[in-house]
Amino acid sequence: MMPAIICLGYNRPLSLQRLLNSLALADYPSPNISLIISLDHCESDKCYRVACDFVWNHGSKEVLLRPARLGLRAHVLACGDLSQKYGSIIMLEDDLIVAQSFYHYALAALDFYSSQNVVAGIALYSHRFNMVAQEPFAPIPTPFSSFFLAFPCSWGQAWTADQWKRFSDWLQANETFELHEDLPASIRKWSKSSWLKLFASFCIETKTTWVYPFHALSTNCGDPGENAGKNGALFQVPLLQGISRTFPFPKFEETPARYDHYFENSSTPLFELDLYGSKPNNGYRHDLLITRRPVKACQQSFGLSLRPWELNIEHQQPGSFFFKAKKDDVLWNSPGTTLLERLFFQLPNRVPVKEWIRLVAHLLRKRIFR
Repeated sequence: MMPAIICLGYNRPLSLQRLLNSLALADYPSPNISLIISLDHCESDKCYRVACDFVWNHGSKEVLLRPARLGLRAHVLACGDLSQKYGSIIMLEDDLIVAQSFYHYALAALDFYSSQNVVAGIALYSHRFNMVAQEPFAPIPTPFSSFFLAFPCSWGQAWTADQWKRFSDWLQANETFELHEDLPASIRKWSKSSWLKLFASFCIETKTTWVYPFHALSTNCGDPGENAGKNGALFQVPLLQGISRTFPFPKFEETPARYDHYFENSSTPLFELDLYGSKPNNGYRHDLLITRRPVKACQQSFGLSLRPWELNIEHQQPGSFFFKAKKDDVLWNSPGTTLLERLFFQLPNRVPVKEWIRLVAHLLRKRIFR
């Protein structure tokens, strides 16, 4: 059965129209694909008119108009339950657009990982920002199409009926929506309407992960909504261009591109990485770690000159930015490396510090800063 496409909308008719237009431009393997446009209750009928007027040439179209306001969390959960009817679903909120190959990727990934219980969901989006540490993120490249990240996706995702049911059953057993104790503090602070932090707790408790593409098949457009104000380009990522119908997927054990819920590489069993310095003292699974926090004593140190960061460890880069040490030797109350030191390295197009100084001096002379 072909996965059904579920589009969620609420009070953003222009955003919904943009998403539907991107769906119309995509390539599909079948003329029998179900499109369900689910609209949360709103005083305006603009979204409903957009949904009704949209012409879907690839199968059946259904518009679900919710009679009462659900809110984002309940709306997502209700739409997720549609997986039991359709066998599998692709869920898209109205602030997204998709690549032409999004359906081929989702279909192939759902099929490949349907029997692998370590996988809790399929992401179409590809993170380039660490949501926990609030810093840029880059997964280590591999010959495969995808990597693993134990952090759920809300910006284009797919589930089989079984994958969703495992989460749904967990929710029913956790009726108070109690969050897992290892959920990062920054995620705990998210809005009460966030379903994502519930799914993140589920992944931590069940030791499951998500499949993410190296090249995004969906992207967030930065529209203001229920959970966030306008974020501009912060979460926008480049979409895979052109039409591809084949994707080489890795099994969990055969790739080094495996990341935990702190966006840290977790593929080595010998020590733990805390390269972002964001894990709490009680968040370590190993006594031996590599961190950028300052330490009282270390077994080895590494520099910062290669990206992604774990390559500095793999290639034994000389320097004193990261430290291999016992967790009891970590100085938890010190921030370690300076913000500017990290910032200049993390900029996509790095500019020498002297050029920044020259620019700031020029702006000061022009009285740009007052």
